[in-house]
Amino acid sequence: MDAPHVGETIHIRADFAAADEVSADELPFVDFAPFLTADAAARQAVIDEIGRACRDIGFFYLTGHGIDQALIDAAFEQIRAYFAQPFATKMELVATTEQYRGYFPPRNITERAEITGGSMEAFRLMLDLGPDDADVVAGTPLYGPNRWPAQPSSFRRVMQAYQSACMTLAAELREAFALALGLDGAAFERFFTKPLINLQPAHYRGQSPEAVADPDVKELGVGEHCDTGAFTMLMQEDIPGLEVRDRSGRWIQAPIVPGAFIVNIGDSMMSWTNGQFVSTPHRVVNRSVHDRYIVALFMNPDFHCTVEPFAEFVDRDHPAAFEPVHNGEYWWNLAQSAAAT
Repeated sequence: MDAPHVGETIHIRADFAAADEVSADELPFVDFAPFLTADAAARQAVIDEIGRACRDIGFFYLTGHGIDQALIDAAFEQIRAYFAQPFATKMELVATTEQYRGYFPPRNITERAEITGGSMEAFRLMLDLGPDDADVVAGTPLYGPNRWPAQPSSFRRVMQAYQSACMTLAAELREAFALALGLDGAAFERFFTKPLINLQPAHYRGQSPEAVADPDVKELGVGEHCDTGAFTMLMQEDIPGLEVRDRSGRWIQAPIVPGAFIVNIGDSMMSWTNGQFVSTPHRVVNRSVHDRYIVALFMNPDFHCTVEPFAEFVDRDHPAAFEPVHNGEYWWNLAQSAAAT
């Protein structure tokens, strides 16, 4: 991927009417703490809540997840410091097809042509694999070491700790998803032996004075899309921007709930479940004049797996609604497409 000529000044503007504000009681909230106990009835109640949310809308707020708020706060401190660096410094680690990790500048952070990226810049981390890893030795695309910025000096240590905590939570969520579908709790684990995860801190600029002055036009963060992987765990800081389309087609704002993850289902999970769990269309429009910071873990399956409906969800009345997709080939094609834009 060549260094973009647009720098940090690119503005992609679109007509996005404000999404509906909804009260908290209209949104699915799941307190995950009971699932982490030995109380069978309490665990089942959480499982049932997650199943309803995944079938009805495909996203929910997750509280009681067990990740220390101090670690979350430390991660955001590092994220703010990283993105505050000069553009030229960040571009020293710009992502390429071969090194699909590092800095993604504004406008160049999307992998699919139908998703337009505007004010968002991001930094991508994946599994940090050494030279002795079998896939690294074999030259399997997308596997390899992470690339770490020199500054801030604590960025690597803090983000590794945050990623480790999120990976533990993601495994617990996979168990809950499986149980909510009536499967064995380990049903998804064969797809996550060496997942193509993406831990992505991101920064969305506040609206420019020109956009603020025009009530009908706003600068876009990321256009409407569904996530590709199994599910996403989003942690927001203090500025909202995520907007989700519900099953009726209405766009709703996802408000800030301090310390809570937003978990949304992706296309791989929708395929595995043959549509029982729904992948959530969403977009990002930071409508404020203040900068917005997030960190998301995209839980994508292994390179070497094929994603297709489970036999348990396919019968004469419910034929397979999704074609088999080789996950690694899909992601490698996305990386090459991103490099060509």
